[in-house]
Amino acid sequence: MTWIMLTCDDSLLDAMRTRPQTIDAVIQVMQAIDALLPDNDGLKWFNRLYLQVTRAVEGALASNAFGDAPWMAELDVRFAGLYFDAVSAFLRGDATPDCWRADRRRPSPAFSSLWPG
Repeated sequence: MTWIMLTCDDSLLDAMRTRPQTIDAVIQVMQAIDALLPDNDGLKWFNRLYLQVTRAVEGALASNAFGDAPWMAELDVRFAGLYFDAVSAFLRGDATPDCWRADRRRPSPAFSSLWPG
């Protein structure tokens, strides 16, 4: 497999260097990732989808849609941290958890340069 290294790897790592503690901070990191990546990068589109979900969770929290809002907010922040950790690991050339790899049975051009498969 040929790896496509992003020209903005260092900038991406910098954007994810500090672990977010709030949903607003998670959104800021995701917006930074979106701004750094070119439109032909699969990570940009995964990140953008994830950003939409995170904004929806933020909106649902604001409207008291969850029975345990603090728990849901913490879950959102912690899970985003796992996502940022996986992307950072990939960019450093470290192993990434299987759950963050593209599905080997269904190759996707959008994810072909994302994580090892």
